[in-house]
Amino acid sequence: MTNDAPPSVDTLTATKLRGHIPVLDGLRGFALILVLFHHFTDMTPVGAFDRAVSTTIHHGAIAIDLFFVLSGFLITGILAQSRGRAGYFKCFYARRILRVFPLYYLIVVFSFLVLPNIGPLLAGAPGVSGANAELVQSKLDRFGAVQGDEWYYWTYLSNFAVAKADAFRHGILAVSWSLSIEEQFYLLWPLLIAAMGLLRTRWVCISLIVLSPLFRLWFLSLDVDPLFGGAPLIIDVMMMLGLLDGIQIVPLIGSEPSVIDVLMLTPGRLEGIALGSLLALHLRGGTGEHEPGRRLTALIPIARVVGPVCLLGAMAIELPRYLGTHEGIDPSHLAATLGMFLVPLGFAGAFVLALDARPGGVWYRLWTSRVLCSFGKYSYAIYLLHLPIRAVIRDVFFGPRVQESSGRFGTALIEFPTIMGSELPGQLLFYIPAFGVCWVVGWLSWHVFEKHFLKMKKYFPYPKREAALS
Repeated sequence: MTNDAPPSVDTLTATKLRGHIPVLDGLRGFALILVLFHHFTDMTPVGAFDRAVSTTIHHGAIAIDLFFVLSGFLITGILAQSRGRAGYFKCFYARRILRVFPLYYLIVVFSFLVLPNIGPLLAGAPGVSGANAELVQSKLDRFGAVQGDEWYYWTYLSNFAVAKADAFRHGILAVSWSLSIEEQFYLLWPLLIAAMGLLRTRWVCISLIVLSPLFRLWFLSLDVDPLFGGAPLIIDVMMMLGLLDGIQIVPLIGSEPSVIDVLMLTPGRLEGIALGSLLALHLRGGTGEHEPGRRLTALIPIARVVGPVCLLGAMAIELPRYLGTHEGIDPSHLAATLGMFLVPLGFAGAFVLALDARPGGVWYRLWTSRVLCSFGKYSYAIYLLHLPIRAVIRDVFFGPRVQESSGRFGTALIEFPTIMGSELPGQLLFYIPAFGVCWVVGWLSWHVFEKHFLKMKKYFPYPKREAALS
């Protein structure tokens, strides 16, 4: 047997690694569905069973890190294959722009330039009173209260806007924080790989995996938020180095660092991207058609332990509660440091196991199922638009009983049915129209808008030959 002999049937090969990997569509759809369940669950828990169900579903928030692992793996793989070839930068940036800019900026334009002016337009329409126009505008204003921070959203820095306000303020663009982190990665990562080479980039990935949780630990140890709450960051660093000993520093009044800060700031959310990138480089680290399969097979025993242990560990810390958005429980530093370290590790383990799924097996059929793959295909539009879809269904047609100061538009036409005071039956029914409408909107966005920009990718083809790992 030669060194290039396949370790097993249908394992990952260099050719497959350079092409489309079907299970990744299903993984993307799975991550999206978990996030949708998290955002669509809006019942008020009554009793221990309701709380257990609600808390379990809200753990879907952690699936954002699965998106990060996916992005790191796919983008780094693309860059590894095209590094050193003509058109490396042009093709990558052009294709990314065609994928993410059109729909995103269409929604930004609608949110910041159209929504604020709907009321005045209605006021001049026949049959619409000024009072009704003002009422409509007051409700729409809740979708766009960012208090002068619009430029963060125009420049893919909305994660910093959320950290600055310690709140998700925009009813449509609140979810763009994770897209901003990915876009910042898309901007800088090609430059780093081109400058450092693939072998040294592996060490960068390892460093980021270590430094990201240390950043969160350090940030939360400060007395004042160094970015948006008090003294500039450079002052804190100089004080730590002893460069300001003997100099009286007048403290600035500001907010303390919060968990939402470290969960939004880019340096604190890099483990998932770095793990995905490291895996992409590791699988491409040898020569031979079947070397990726051998390397992947060697990771399977580790992934079978790391995946479930880390994810269950993160769930044990009850991460979504510590985001400060559920159950009124104060954010936990343990969740922001250890919990957010375990989550991407766990998803990286699950990612490895999914890559090893073989055609005909149960897991392969799951990850390549039509439902998961369709949600994966339309995930970009669904993710960007699911919050206003939720709001319209919940606040107008079918939703839970409105609580005082809920910030909703009003009482829905049909309230959640209850059993013994529990809104769980209504919540389960709510998922049907919410998921259905989201899928239809995603389908329409893809076929009417997105795919026409993607066709232009043919003018920016990636180089065919894989670059050497150097």
